[in-house]
Amino acid sequence: MHNKKINSFSKKKIAIIGSGWYGVHIALVLKKECPSCEVTLFEKSPDIFSEISGKFGIRLHSGLHYPRSEATRIACYKGFNSFFHYYPELIRPHLYSVYGLGIRDANGNPSKVDKEKFASVCKEFESSKEIQPDEWGYNNLSFAVDVGEPSLVLGKPLRDFFMKKLEEAGVRLLCEFGVVKVKKRIDNKLVVSGKSWKIGNDQFVFNYVVNTTSYQTLVPDPRGLPLKMEIVYQPCLALMYEYTERPLPNLPFSFIVMDGWCPCLMPYDDRANKQEIFSKYIMTHGKWTIMGSYKTAAEAKNHLHSIDDDFIDQQVKPNCEKEMERFWPGFKQKFIYIGWIGALLAKVKTDKEFRSAVIFQNKENKMIYVVPGKVSNIFDAGEEVLSLVGLDKKKVIRDGNYRYVEGGSLFTAKYEITEKPKDSLQNT
Repeated sequence: MHNKKINSFSKKKIAIIGSGWYGVHIALVLKKECPSCEVTLFEKSPDIFSEISGKFGIRLHSGLHYPRSEATRIACYKGFNSFFHYYPELIRPHLYSVYGLGIRDANGNPSKVDKEKFASVCKEFESSKEIQPDEWGYNNLSFAVDVGEPSLVLGKPLRDFFMKKLEEAGVRLLCEFGVVKVKKRIDNKLVVSGKSWKIGNDQFVFNYVVNTTSYQTLVPDPRGLPLKMEIVYQPCLALMYEYTERPLPNLPFSFIVMDGWCPCLMPYDDRANKQEIFSKYIMTHGKWTIMGSYKTAAEAKNHLHSIDDDFIDQQVKPNCEKEMERFWPGFKQKFIYIGWIGALLAKVKTDKEFRSAVIFQNKENKMIYVVPGKVSNIFDAGEEVLSLVGLDKKKVIRDGNYRYVEGGSLFTAKYEITEKPKDSLQNT
């Protein structure tokens, strides 16, 4: 980076609220580019990666999952390649990763993209190879490919890896600290107030604050967001299964049906020891495991907390398994259900289902916000935060009450972000 710029930041203090994929990566990027900066990471839970990043951040998206959003594909593919450079230890290769184009979704509607369009998108990825669905034991697919898309480590191995990284980088980590308020002082510095089980009520002063809470707390008034973005909050579930066929393959696999309300099966690798037998998978479904779209995180959390085992057993599990059997006959003979997990997800509501991260700074409270995208978008997010805190020379756009980076996701995906869904269906 630029020494003159870095030297001017030698005593700057930067706070990051939230320690999932975005918060932890951005903290490490800031310390790498400005070792003398003081970076503090706040986490309300007892440990990092306690929420959606540690539960649902499974797939290392190459971009193929978003045939209708070119902006998301470009961002995912860029981050996909960066991941192999930055965090190869966390990548788990697959025996195969199948994407199939369903003829009809759970509502009987045709896929949102036709076979020709999906095939053309698949050609963007050198690793994709067309397969014959019937030869692989699949039904009701008009087209399918096997693509070189791996998954990521979860659980304790993921937390242990990044705890070591944070310690080595000199990032100050305050767990069990719930930030309740961020206030800008007359001198433009930001006061972070919160409560900790260990130190009680306390305040800290920073030059910058980055909000990586999955856009769930301390958010600005939605009526004044840049480009009139609309954020929705979805309570999301995942059904956990154990693969019972023996012998077990030496590598995990995945099976994703496109493009609409269809099922998805992914490996769930939270093994503390790589030598342990791998047999755990999760299933999600656009219709049956997304519990609605809400305008506030509080509403979505209330819905998520109301879900119990009876609801899963009576409403979710039978429908998900029926759907998976429709595309992969014999699924129930190969897998046994062992439980479920839930998390809250914030999404930008768009017609093409744009799913990249969006980063901007509110000029009134000076806070930098990260609306999460896919795990592979963390690198773009880190670069944009560097620009917003003045650690590189990228031009920053001033648009009304907000600042964002020229060439960043908010700048390059304006059309997709502002194009709202043309029907009443919730985003998948």
